Amino acid sequence: MEAFKRTCVPKTFDFINKFDELSNSRFGNSKENVKYFGINNKSDESLNNNVEVMYFDYSREDYVIKLKTKSNEEVLLYRCDINKPFDVLYNEIVESSKNFEGDTEFLEHDQIMIPYINLNVLINYSELCNKVIKGTDGKFIRNAIEDVRFSLNENGVNLKSESVIQATMMSSYKDARYFLFNNNFVLFLKECDKEKPYFGIKIKDTEFLEYEN
Repeated sequence: MEAFKRTCVPKTFDFINKFDELSNSRFGNSKENVKYFGINNKSDESLNNNVEVMYFDYSREDYVIKLKTKSNEEVLLYRCDINKPFDVLYNEIVESSKNFEGDTEFLEHDQIMIPYINLNVLINYSELCNKVIKGTDGKFIRNAIEDVRFSLNENGVNLKSESVIQATMMSSYKDARYFLFNNNFVLFLKECDKEKPYFGIKIKDTEFLEYEN
């Protein structure tokens, strides 16, 4: 798991409507099932208002969706090859959405599944360590650590952080689109009126996903 976070206050926000809990399933090559939420062909149509399609390729291996919230926050999910820097991945989102000519509405027969994410990690910014602090008499950063707590579920998002710097879904409808985040993907959090996201994580395994009970 890779993550980044720009300076921001703790955030908690809800989706417009609560998503449905879906059947447990595998993620990538995992042997155990993890928990998923989203929209399937049994979901109420009101849930479609939660989702905006930013890009979709019918290869079903490359798509971007935006999860809309009750506040000034956006959750972007990009199903892709994640072996690239965050800025490259975000630029790909911007460019692909500009060129997308398909329907941006989440349609009646579209389906989406998203894994529950729950992480609590210490990120050590080693690139900052042992660097001299400008404007001081030779003081340098000994440790730069951030405690990041992030959760994503059917209700919404919770993000908290503290920095420490020491001196199965089926459908027969031929045009149905499947947004299955059951393998490598990147997630960004962004304020609607900002150009860049303030938080991002790459999910490539089940380490921070919730398993079935």
